[in-house]
Amino acid sequence: MSKLTIDLILKSQGFGTRKWCRQLVSEGEVSIAGVTVTDPRAAFETTALSSRFSMSCGFTASMVYIALNKPANFECSRKPSHHPGVLTLLPEQFTWRDVQPVGRLDHDTTGCC
Repeated sequence: MSKLTIDLILKSQGFGTRKWCRQLVSEGEVSIAGVTVTDPRAAFETTALSSRFSMSCGFTASMVYIALNKPANFECSRKPSHHPGVLTLLPEQFTWRDVQPVGRLDHDTTGCC
């Protein structure tokens, strides 16, 4: 079990850059266990951490898995060459978390059965 500073926890959960996360905390937009946190260097145990960030609740997770039925004409690649990448289908916060596409679907193949 490890402790991380709240700015690193927020960054790891896709809330933005570390600088942006520090600003969120400093402005009182983050609360842990019902208590508002204003010190971006405050450290917390990350296991089953319950948090609230500007009206959105959640639990921290070190790993995120997303199942996506890929539409045709999208590439399963972080660096697509001829068609848009599947990561463009996801909310921006997942790209901040460095989500990696897995699969070998050709651009003209869909993820449907």
